[in-house]
Amino acid sequence: MHLPATAEAQLPAERPRDLRARAIDLVPMPVRARARRFSADRLSAPRGLGTVLAAALFAAAGVYGTTLSGAGESISGKIVRAAEAVTASLGFGIDTIRITGQRQADEETILSYLGVHEGSSMIFFDAAAARDRVAQAPWIATASVLKLFPHTLEVAVTEHAAFARWQHDLAVSVIDRSGRIIAPVVPSSVAELPLVVGPGAAARAAALFDVLDRFPFIAARVRVASLIAERRWNLVVDNGVEVRLPEGDITAAVAELAVLDRDQAILDRDIVAIDLRFADRLYVRLAPEAAAKRSKTLKENAKKARKKAGARI
Repeated sequence: MHLPATAEAQLPAERPRDLRARAIDLVPMPVRARARRFSADRLSAPRGLGTVLAAALFAAAGVYGTTLSGAGESISGKIVRAAEAVTASLGFGIDTIRITGQRQADEETILSYLGVHEGSSMIFFDAAAARDRVAQAPWIATASVLKLFPHTLEVAVTEHAAFARWQHDLAVSVIDRSGRIIAPVVPSSVAELPLVVGPGAAARAAALFDVLDRFPFIAARVRVASLIAERRWNLVVDNGVEVRLPEGDITAAVAELAVLDRDQAILDRDIVAIDLRFADRLYVRLAPEAAAKRSKTLKENAKKARKKAGARI
C-alpha cells in the first residue's frame, strides 16, 4: 500500500464547530465563565448566534488583555461597548427593570445608581457592582440585583428608618437612629419628624429621645431640640415655649417638667421659656405681654399698698 504524497491530504477536515471550540479555548477564563451560561439546552439561539458570540468573546478577550497590559482605558471602553452592542442586538439587551421595596427612595435615583445605559447587555452587566452602587443611594440600606435572562433586571431594596431631621450649617438632612445621614433632602412625607440642631446633635439625638419617650405627653409636643455648645439641650415645644435642660442626666429635669405640666399646665401658660438647669430652683420667663401686664399689676398693687399705709397714719 502506498501512502499519498502528503499525509495532510488524508486527514479529516475539522468541522466549523471544532474550530470555534479551539477559538474559545484561547479566551481567558473570566470571559468563558460568562459564556458557559448560554448552553444550547437552555436557550433557543438565533441562527448564526455561535459565530457572533465568538466574535463578541474575542472582543472581550481583547478587553481583558488590554486591561492586564495597562493599555488605554478609552480603547477598552470602545471594545466593551462594541461587544455589548453585538449581544444586545441578539436579544440580550436590558429592556426591563423591576424595582421593589422602595417607599421613600426615588426610582429615578435608584436607576441612576444602577448604571444601565442604552445598549447595556445582560451578558456584560456586572450585577454585583450594580448592587454595591445601589446600596449607596439615599435611603437605601440593602440591595440585591438579579439578572433574569434574556433581558430583565430585578432590583430589590430595603430602606433605612427615618428617625429625625438634622440641621447642620445651612443644610437639613434626614438621619437614622444612629445619627447617619440617610437622605440629604427632606421629603414632605417626613417633614413632621423632630428637628435636631447643631454640631453633634445627630449622634446624640437617640439618647435624648429615649428619655423623652418615658414621658409621652412631653415627647409628643417637642418639635425642635438644639444641642448647645455640644453640652446640653434646649427644647422647643409645639406652641414655641423653650425648655432649657441641664447638662448630664436630664431624666430628673424632664420628670419635673412632666409633673408641672400635668398639675399646672405650665407649657400652656403665657410664658416663653422654662429654665430647668438648676436642681434647686426653677426659672420661668414670661411672654412680653404677660410681663407687661404683671409689671402693671405690681405697680397698681404697690400704689394701693402706699395709700392704705397713708390712711393708717
